Amino acid sequence: MKIIIQGIAVLLIFIAQASVGQSSDVVRAKHMIGQVERGLGSIKRNDVNTINGYTTKLKQAKEILEAESDKQNPAFKEVAGQWMAARERLYATLEDWKQNPATAQTTTQQPSLSPRPMVAPQSAVQPATGNSSQLYNQLITKYQSQNRPRLPAEVDVQTGKAWLAAMVNLYDTQWQQDNQQAKQWHASGKLNKNDYDRFTRWVNGTWHTQIGEQINQAFGTWDNTLNMNVAAAQQLLTISTGDKNKVMNTATGDHLLRNQAMLKQSEDLLALVSEVETVFGKQQINLRKKQKVLLSQAGDHLTELQPFAEEYLAQWKKAPKKSNKNPNSMYLWLNGSRVVEITQKREIWINSNFAGSVSKSGEIYQKGNYVGKLEPNGELWLSKQNRSAKFMDNGEVWVGGSHVGTIHKDGSVTGFNTAASIEGPGDWRLAAVVYFLQVFPLI
Repeated sequence: MKIIIQGIAVLLIFIAQASVGQSSDVVRAKHMIGQVERGLGSIKRNDVNTINGYTTKLKQAKEILEAESDKQNPAFKEVAGQWMAARERLYATLEDWKQNPATAQTTTQQPSLSPRPMVAPQSAVQPATGNSSQLYNQLITKYQSQNRPRLPAEVDVQTGKAWLAAMVNLYDTQWQQDNQQAKQWHASGKLNKNDYDRFTRWVNGTWHTQIGEQINQAFGTWDNTLNMNVAAAQQLLTISTGDKNKVMNTATGDHLLRNQAMLKQSEDLLALVSEVETVFGKQQINLRKKQKVLLSQAGDHLTELQPFAEEYLAQWKKAPKKSNKNPNSMYLWLNGSRVVEITQKREIWINSNFAGSVSKSGEIYQKGNYVGKLEPNGELWLSKQNRSAKFMDNGEVWVGGSHVGTIHKDGSVTGFNTAASIEGPGDWRLAAVVYFLQVFPLI
């Protein structure tokens, strides 16, 4: 099982949510809140502009919710609770910045490593061969970024554990040995003061800090992805075998494969984060046990759903179908409902209301007003929002340097806050503009 680490493409569970009684405004608010929740998980310390943007987004979501007429609807109550939790998390982030200003230049802290070395120490002092500059280079080469252990873009458990052991050894055991070596050579006059000071400044300062941050960043990526997968597994456990739509959208075809991959990925992530915590001497035994049990239960439930899914899918295929769809249009689905039509003329209609268009040359218009442009290479610029995005050939959507979702070749959409998919011919990038860029209303 492979885990995406760089440009991480999270395999989010694809579950259709109940659409009965849930208005498009509530769906829109939920999506906005979800963006804030995801953003707070990776925001850089003291990034005032970004957190002000999240504050504004929460304010807009609150206004949408306050205008909702049916506040007794369970869907409304769920989103309102989500809004309150996001607000508290935002306040907590601000308070953390206020209480810890000294760490404002980094999003990670240097790890407190276990005193037990991962690799048995070698002989500390080596014979000196060469002049001072050569000895200096002999000591520092391994710490330079291009010579450190590499963590591949796709890594399995074995590779991840091997990388961690090598990095911890470089950070702890090897680092201590090289410091002893440098002191001995300096005391004997073989390493001059200038080279010894350079060693202290780079190896004990910049590079040592960078290595610790690399370890923490890998752990943060693994742990954040695991937490999102656990949340998806919790949703999976709520699906009743009698809910035909949810069962089919969870346990058939590509939906089933993605959910199985997500659960297998979670097992690997759990092994990796547990290894990091063991090395650092900061085990979270109870939490990891609970996650392991929950993921196992979700796997069992997914297996339980499969025969029901096959039965429901067979019934659906046999049922007569009526369609008023235009075969030349692309349709966007949200929570099991067809919400958006993008015509052959690249006009965008939301709930049968005209919302805007994208010309063949890429100009984006919101009800006749120019708001940005989609370039042929997939880059998108929104002049009104002063934002940029990039649509990759493999369907990935990047906004402001962050991977926010993917539109797959089968029409399924991952990374969106609620169940979404597309069908029909057309440029998938227009669907990405609607789903992920919030250029048009009600989405």
